[in-house]
Amino acid sequence: MFKKLVTAAFLLLMTTLLSLSHGEIAYGAESEKVPLTMKHSGGSKCTILSDGSTKSSVSFSAGQSLYLSSEQPLKGLFIKWSATKIPGEWILKVGDSEIAYGRYNFLHEYVELPEGTTECTLYFPNKLAGIVEIEAYGKGELPKDVQVWDPPCEKADLLVLSTHADDEVLFLGGVCVLYGGQQRLKTQVVYLCDFTLNDYGYRNTTREHEKLDGLWEMGIRNYPVNGNFPDAYSTTLKKAMTQYDYDAVVEFVAENIRRFKPLVLVSQDFKGEYGHGGHMLFAKAAADALEKAADPAEFQKSYANYGIWDVPKAYYHLYTENKLRLDLRSPLSNFGGQNSLTVQKAAYKKHVTQQECWFYVSDEYKDFDCAAFGLYRSLVGLDTEHDDMFENLTTYEKQLETDAEETLRVGEHMFFRFIGGSLSDHLDRIKK
Repeated sequence: MFKKLVTAAFLLLMTTLLSLSHGEIAYGAESEKVPLTMKHSGGSKCTILSDGSTKSSVSFSAGQSLYLSSEQPLKGLFIKWSATKIPGEWILKVGDSEIAYGRYNFLHEYVELPEGTTECTLYFPNKLAGIVEIEAYGKGELPKDVQVWDPPCEKADLLVLSTHADDEVLFLGGVCVLYGGQQRLKTQVVYLCDFTLNDYGYRNTTREHEKLDGLWEMGIRNYPVNGNFPDAYSTTLKKAMTQYDYDAVVEFVAENIRRFKPLVLVSQDFKGEYGHGGHMLFAKAAADALEKAADPAEFQKSYANYGIWDVPKAYYHLYTENKLRLDLRSPLSNFGGQNSLTVQKAAYKKHVTQQECWFYVSDEYKDFDCAAFGLYRSLVGLDTEHDDMFENLTTYEKQLETDAEETLRVGEHMFFRFIGGSLSDHLDRIKK
């Protein structure tokens, strides 16, 4: 224990010293797209992989590959897979090296290439794969719209429950932008619907790409989770209850509560915003899951995997009790001075298939007021300021910092007790 404390204190000292001599990092010029020559091992044409559309794809059977070459060195590849043909693990071959990718089944995957790479091969050993778009970048900083996703959170400060692609922007976008994008809190978005499913004769896989594009625009960096439920339209909760296995939806939400252990959960409106039965059902399921996730007698599979979790605070969109209002009009430093509404509107533009709908981002119109929430449930008391969902809470990062500071404080005391003097004494001596 003593050795660990001395080590911690020494690291604190070195970190402090280094901070005295380092300035801000200077970033280089933005990387540009690099033209690629592409050859399918099966002979299929690959020109559509650079047409900017996610509506067409090139398929690869197990054992086939895609050869890429460029006249200039490549920094990395940004691959958009087909939503119905994500390959799972695949192999990147560069010279004699083979690197496994695809661990997380990301629909949009960035691949960093070894320095100086001008040719490589994507090999698909196990299953059918499909690519809708592939972009290559040379030296420099990646453009801001190139998505380099982190895996889903280990623990989430904030769990956002969105029924469909675009609900997370229209109704919950202020939450995502302010807490996920601006404050950089660990924000996990969980969707009910997977648009690759077509149980009701409707499938639009482009919306799966739009999910990611919109989230990235709002500053979300942890990859979202999809439910195994199709999109089904209804205008009443009663009808929605006939379209979905309600108990399965509750179990799905409870599993994600237990998995991500959120400090705050945010749901859509009990009344379905503009009256969508699916929104109503997901909101009701969240309320039931909040109770069941804390009960070890419920849902034994997720209990065995994650244990129980009692969410400290839960908010609902447009909930009329214990009201909270978000400030969506102040400039945000992480978005170049834009406010949340502006960022949300740009994110909604990423949902190209929905632009003919009458939906819009607003903090004024009653059913679409994305600033209006209410505290549905709290283990830490009622809000008094009514403008911050994390009132009375300490984020996971702050908890870690507090624990680390206490460890370092004790370690510093033990370290300097061992060598004599104090941290400030040694810093003064070094400065002189």
